[in-house]
Amino acid sequence: MGVRSVHVKRLLGVALLIALVVLLAGCSESVPQNTFGPQGDVAQEQRDLLVFWVLGPAAAILVLVEGVLVYALIRYRHKRDEGLPQQVRGNTRLEVAWTIAPAILLFVINIIGLGLGPQGVGILSDLLAPAYGNESLRYALL
Repeated sequence: MGVRSVHVKRLLGVALLIALVVLLAGCSESVPQNTFGPQGDVAQEQRDLLVFWVLGPAAAILVLVEGVLVYALIRYRHKRDEGLPQQVRGNTRLEVAWTIAPAILLFVINIIGLGLGPQGVGILSDLLAPAYGNESLRYALL
């Protein structure tokens, strides 16, 4: 068992090192990238749509779920003098509710996110331009 834990620690160390190298490879002062500083009207609209209508509700849901989780962990923690708690099975309304509610939420977020699609169609068609001249040059540009 000791040999296995050494291999696991070594593997985790290598994975952490690789993750750190990949993370630092994206950091460069010569090419600053700022997601939240868009340079055009369309980019600003897309940023606003993403931040306010997708990330905002997602963050609110995260805080709500984590709050309920922490409350449940503290309120219903196991005590030594108690036996098994009452088992909750067969509550169909509760099971349907916690299945349908996230599905509806994901559907709404998906519809909002897909609203960005039509804005990108005109941009992509402007990027494609025919190349005239040598045949090999045409394939090099594609």
